[in-house]
Amino acid sequence: MRALALLPYLLALLCVIPRTRLRLSRSPSGDLIRSHLRLRRWGLPRFRLAQGVLHLPESFSTYMRGRSKQAVRTNVARARVRGIQSAYTIVPAWTPLERPRAPAAPVQYWQAKSQTGVVLGEAWVTVDEDCALLHSLVTKETDVRWLLHTAIVEQLCISGCRQLLTDSYDAFLMPAGQQYFQRLLGYSVERLYLYPSLSPRMNAASRVLALLVTLLAAAAVGEQSLAGIL
Repeated sequence: MRALALLPYLLALLCVIPRTRLRLSRSPSGDLIRSHLRLRRWGLPRFRLAQGVLHLPESFSTYMRGRSKQAVRTNVARARVRGIQSAYTIVPAWTPLERPRAPAAPVQYWQAKSQTGVVLGEAWVTVDEDCALLHSLVTKETDVRWLLHTAIVEQLCISGCRQLLTDSYDAFLMPAGQQYFQRLLGYSVERLYLYPSLSPRMNAASRVLALLVTLLAAAAVGEQSLAGIL
């Protein structure tokens, strides 16, 4: 009964949220991101129904501008005042630990360190021509995660990348705190499609199945959580 009560939110989630078509190259990086997005559970995409997507501008200064980025600027400034620095190295042939059979590809391994050289945060990012995938970002202190994510965004803007995805659950299954953090960073919830797209008939079937799975998932989340996504 609880899931049925949430049906209006679920219908809005699947029918109203924007759709984004992703173009991935045939490079090792593109193949790794493609293999991630093609993962399925119960016959449905695991990471494409309602994913957080950060659309990156050409200029990093544009990303940091405006009232919506006040929290980003404040927390990054706090970390910098404490002398925390971030940098990355390239690991040439990397595969996710949880998917050892995934295509190997170069990955950016990021670290945030204190003035004394203590590692306070780490992140792993696969970067294709137009799209990047943030596999993980783990930090020991709150302001460090803002600094590390912002450093990644700055580097992606410089390289010409236009979309940043995260290796995370669909939005309706994410904890409310994680949803809020992504929103402050500028992410929007979107359905993802890969070129070439499915036929209209297959897309319709996918939407029906997605609704059924989302309805089942509603038992694990609340109305307020779903409403916050829309």
